[in-house]
Amino acid sequence: MLASKVDHAARLILMSCYLYYYCDSPVLNDGDFDSLCLYVAEHWAELTDLRKYQLGSPEQIKTSGFHVKLSSMACEGSVSWHEAIKGFIPTNMPYVKMNYNKEHRLHLSGENEMSIIDFEEEENKRRMDEYPKLRLLQGGKEPPVVNDYWLKDIEEHGVFIARLKKSPDKWIASEYHVTVKMGDAYKLVLVQWDPEKNKERIHYSWVCGPEFCKDWECIEVLDDGKSYRTDNEDGLEGYGDVQTDSTLDQDTGQEVVRTESGTE
Repeated sequence: MLASKVDHAARLILMSCYLYYYCDSPVLNDGDFDSLCLYVAEHWAELTDLRKYQLGSPEQIKTSGFHVKLSSMACEGSVSWHEAIKGFIPTNMPYVKMNYNKEHRLHLSGENEMSIIDFEEEENKRRMDEYPKLRLLQGGKEPPVVNDYWLKDIEEHGVFIARLKKSPDKWIASEYHVTVKMGDAYKLVLVQWDPEKNKERIHYSWVCGPEFCKDWECIEVLDDGKSYRTDNEDGLEGYGDVQTDSTLDQDTGQEVVRTESGTE
């Protein structure tokens, strides 16, 4: 189902707030941003409960966007939006601390210090109160110690193989290349073979390192990127002097890189 015009405007406001207040590199000018806020305030009743919660109130959003509650999707979407409009990602792209909101079941900025673990403990206590004759058993053998945030040891130009933990096809693994690393934000490139078109297809995606490692397990690190050296005389990092341009693939909706020699 397509998003409504009001919801689309609300999402533009959230992305603009991240670029303006956190990255100091807005896409919209002040006049366009104020017009969006006024439009959303006038059509407030058409918003979902989540959007209303993120934006605060009609009066607040008409005054400022400093108070809005951002999600990881809003932050990642704003970076892609910035790159599509300006041709580069923001230079300053800080990681936004988010906490779990149990009502909307989503991590948002500006929340109280409640993690998903706190929420589960609260749920366990509620069940104990409802059924006082039952005992909640805890403890037992500790799980093995693993590197939960394995992606932090891989630098730019690193290459690794990973697979989705919850995927029913656990034997299927994918090769990823790290093209940009800024704090906990990573831009990954996934190369896949399209048998129908008999060519490779390249997908770009921005991920939050800790969140990505929760859902994906590392199978093998082919190159940690720490020994990478560029031979570009101008000091530019990248894959040689090939000029690239990215567009969206019409079949998958993913970003596709095009070079001077054609589509990769």
